[in-house]
Amino acid sequence: MNDASAPHAKRPDDTPEDGAPDSDESRATEMATEELVEAVEKVAAASDTTVAEQLRELHMLVATQHAADVHGMTQMLGSKRHLLFVNFMTGVARGVGFFLGATLIGALIIGAGAYFLDASAEAVGLKDVTTRRLVGTLYSKFHEIRSVIDDLEEETEKLGSAEKAAEKIVDEAEAKADADVPDDAEKDR
Repeated sequence: MNDASAPHAKRPDDTPEDGAPDSDESRATEMATEELVEAVEKVAAASDTTVAEQLRELHMLVATQHAADVHGMTQMLGSKRHLLFVNFMTGVARGVGFFLGATLIGALIIGAGAYFLDASAEAVGLKDVTTRRLVGTLYSKFHEIRSVIDDLEEETEKLGSAEKAAEKIVDEAEAKADADVPDDAEKDR
């Protein structure tokens, strides 16, 4: 077998097609594949074997490789705890990666925006306008708005209790007025 027609053996520095990091199982599969390629090359190099014998040996190697893959999958699927643990850890790793990535990207965007805002203000001639001052001003304005809202809520509560007190006074006055006015039947007597 010449080198041009030899199947491409995966080198250790190759990345997987799906971009996922290599696991122990995928490394074991890679090693078995490399052993299979080497065995095929040895079989092809042997001149005293026939094509039928070479095919038989190749079939045995493929069957052994397939059996090893099936055994690994059944071992993984047979243990529910192991499967749940692997999937849980995968989810945790993805969540942590998303959190860290979003935090870093967000910080870079905010930092770049602050830098360009400061540079633009300086280029226009507003040297005293900085991101720090803008953020401080916004904070103080939001704090003022919050205190106004709190004051309005207190006044609303007072008005609500004043309305209840006024209703109570009106009810008492009506009850007293009803008690003072004699019934029509009593007037006729």
